[in-house]
Amino acid sequence: ELNSTDFKRKLEEIDLMEANKNELKDQNNKMLDNIENLEEQKDELQEQLQELKNKILNNVKLKKKLKDREINERKKQSEIKDQLYEKKRHMDTLQDDVTTKAKEVQELKRLLTKLNNETQD
Repeated sequence: ELNSTDFKRKLEEIDLMEANKNELKDQNNKMLDNIENLEEQKDELQEQLQELKNKILNNVKLKKKLKDREINERKKQSEIKDQLYEKKRHMDTLQDDVTTKAKEVQELKRLLTKLNNETQD
């Protein structure tokens, strides 16, 4: 049988256990709130991370397009330079041909003049 002191002590222990239980419930609720906040932060950071990855990917694609374009422009310039070089070579060849033909014409005119002079004599 419990005497009144033991009874009071048991009641105090029960009250203390009740207070501890309530404190644990409060801690549990705070932890649940913290977990919820952390999950929201995680989701927000995941979205930011995905946005940054997309921006980086777009940036890489853009740089690749620019690089490809630069390569194509250099290739076109090189082709044009090659064409100009070929045209210059052709022009030089034609100039040489014209010079040669002009010399031949001069030579034939001189010969014709000489022949005309001989026939008149």
